[in-house]
Amino acid sequence: MAAKEFESLGKLGLTLAVAGSVVNSALYTVDAWHRVVIFDQFHGVQDIVLVTSQLPRIYTSISADFDEWVLPSITTEILKSVVARFDTGELITRELVPRQ
Repeated sequence: MAAKEFESLGKLGLTLAVAGSVVNSALYTVDAWHRVVIFDQFHGVQDIVLVTSQLPRIYTSISADFDEWVLPSITTEILKSVVARFDTGELITRELVPRQ
């Protein structure tokens, strides 16, 4: 009985892995100030631009939370990049670290 349940669980896990892989291959990220040519395997290269009509909505949603959402994460990343340049002894003894 337990073997049958593990077999069904295995099949469910495999199905979820395949579905996740398909969804992941369909997603893409476009960096800021870049454009993308969309190629669909069924229709080929698409002529329509999808992002421009949504830009005002995206901008207003980001700018509303900029101070609370974006700035703290930028501060954290800058701190990590500065601290990563030094080892523990240098962090304790150097005066250069706070200036950077």
